[in-house]
Amino acid sequence: MSRLSCSLVLLMLTALIAVVACSDSREQVFNAETGRHDAADWLPLEHALATTSGSTAPGAPANTAPCKECHGADLLGGVSGVSCSGCHLGGPTHVHPEAWGTVSRDHMPHVQANGTASCANLYCHGTSLNGAANSGPSCSSCHLGGPAAIHPPAWAASLSEHASYASTAGTAGCSNAACHGVNLDGAASSGPSCSSCHMGGPTRVHPESWTNRYTSHGPFVATGDAAACSNLACHGPQLAGVQNSGPSCGVCHDWPLAPGVPVVLKCGFCHGFPPNGAASPNRAGAHAKHLSLGGVTCSSCHSGAGGATDNPLHPNLTPDVILDTAYNSKSGSASFDAANKTCSNISCHGGPRTQSQTQVIQTGPTSTVLGSAPQSTRVQTRNCCSPS
Repeated sequence: MSRLSCSLVLLMLTALIAVVACSDSREQVFNAETGRHDAADWLPLEHALATTSGSTAPGAPANTAPCKECHGADLLGGVSGVSCSGCHLGGPTHVHPEAWGTVSRDHMPHVQANGTASCANLYCHGTSLNGAANSGPSCSSCHLGGPAAIHPPAWAASLSEHASYASTAGTAGCSNAACHGVNLDGAASSGPSCSSCHMGGPTRVHPESWTNRYTSHGPFVATGDAAACSNLACHGPQLAGVQNSGPSCGVCHDWPLAPGVPVVLKCGFCHGFPPNGAASPNRAGAHAKHLSLGGVTCSSCHSGAGGATDNPLHPNLTPDVILDTAYNSKSGSASFDAANKTCSNISCHGGPRTQSQTQVIQTGPTSTVLGSAPQSTRVQTRNCCSPS
């Protein structure tokens, strides 16, 4: 063999060794025979594993050296003409734009400024933004109304619809890092904390210290905290009410309220007339039976609480049974046993009555003839709260 022939053989062997070595280093990356990546799921899963040394965890070291021969030293195309930045907006080792800190915080301004074209493809979030296997999730996993609407499509306004939604579907769709925070305490540049409106926490609108809204809201407002009530989510900026949320203050009060003017309550909001329900303040009891009797009014049994709504005891949510002295029997003063719910020394329940046949009740500056007091029975002590 001539010296020239020997040199050519040596050169070919060297090239073959180099090709084999190169192929070995790119064995999981590129098929030299077909000139392409053959794995069915090369994009997006396999290439991510290959370029991050088998790990897709954030911050994993990039291993892009085997890619540079085809995609260029800068990975912007090379002989393949395919730039990594066609999908990797932040460069070969960063999927989203490099300036992004938190995806849940930064994706919305990006989409508002640039649209979703760079997100909607087979390798990112899917062509219809419904997700890509082993890559970006479906937008509807957070956007309950689809990519263009965060909340469910049926919502007319989040302030008036969210209560019924949370009551039926729960808060699982709201409590995540992208929406309102995993603990519903808010997500930066996304959903606010639920406690920004719900003063008692996500499941309680009013402050946790309130015993009930009827008696607790007065002192709360009197301390100057009405600003927490007057907003679009609660009772409206002018306290005129919000649909599916807080009612207008005018439902219960003469409205508008004015400084120095007594607060007057309207009848019928807290209880029927007479009360006709099962729980305070609308517990039926024996109200209907008593009020069917001649001369009996609310103040007959609830002196200081019945009658006018501006009576001092009326709005305290306590069933104060204070019997009018006109119903005292000769054996003693009319009284009520709250524990046993019985009354005694009542002229109309067996106590010898003190009234004349024509009972006269003093009402303000004039007297009103109410007629004869109810006929006494021989029962001295009576359960006065039973409807029977």
